[in-house]
Amino acid sequence: MTVSCSVTDDTGIDYVHLFYIVDGDIFNTPLLMNHTTGSTYTATFGPFEINTTIECYIAAADSSVNGNYGILDDETFTFKVGETTSSPYLFVVGIITFIGLASIYHKKR
Repeated sequence: MTVSCSVTDDTGIDYVHLFYIVDGDIFNTPLLMNHTTGSTYTATFGPFEINTTIECYIAAADSSVNGNYGILDDETFTFKVGETTSSPYLFVVGIITFIGLASIYHKKR
């Protein structure tokens, strides 16, 4: 499973974390997302069995001296792993700001 997101801040980004729950259990240890290009960060985790339910959210810290931390906890993404001919992907696009949260959408590929 690969999750991608776009994170921006005018002071720069220190780190981005992906938090996830498998089948309603407790949140797993956050995954440090990799900065791939521009404002894109990705994390790969799994594999998961067919019909597994995954719930996740993204949090990030900027690189300012204040170390502001933005959490998309009001926007969790839930999906069920299905049978496909290729690996399941979730592509999440979100902009985290440290004053407020911008609109977010997601789609399965």
